[in-house]
Amino acid sequence: MNRWWLAAASLAVVGPVNATDLSLERIMLSSGGVGYFEYEAVVDGNATLSLDVPLDQIDDILKSLVVYDDGGTAGEVTLPGREPLTQSFVDLPFDRAALDSAPALLNALQGAEVRVTGAKPMSGRLLRVVEETARGADGLVIPRDRVTLLTDSGIEQFILEDADSIAFVDPELQKNVAAALSRLASHRSDGRRRLTL
Repeated sequence: MNRWWLAAASLAVVGPVNATDLSLERIMLSSGGVGYFEYEAVVDGNATLSLDVPLDQIDDILKSLVVYDDGGTAGEVTLPGREPLTQSFVDLPFDRAALDSAPALLNALQGAEVRVTGAKPMSGRLLRVVEETARGADGLVIPRDRVTLLTDSGIEQFILEDADSIAFVDPELQKNVAAALSRLASHRSDGRRRLTL
């Protein structure tokens, strides 16, 4: 059974509007599972109204949307498509796969200057991260990652898992990594689209 939505924006001239002014005024539900939802806003002159809609109900909403303006004319209705995740990374110096692990990110950013804190603090430019194995006291094999840096003293290495922190010296690069993580989280939880009137 399909759930049909009807969103009607009834517009009149009174005062300025923003997205929060579009309010649900009326709901009617039928015994057949059809719903009618009416939203209303009061605007002065040209205004843009937004309505967040669930991703799985976009088809039903677009089939039944009615916009009414009793004081002027309604303009276009826009609904952005879902940008592919790969498109979210085109302006960044690494791709989505770089966020799979710390070694993947560091290898994707070879040449970047980093500052390492921990038992063996150092700073320098990333050369490479290589996975290796070591044996623990109980004889078990322990995977670990060896990071190689070019420092002022030459080539130095440390075990990634032993470091307390690794920071990118370039604040812009640090921002890029934070932006990528934010976009990834947003894409994963993005179950809605913004309909703009």
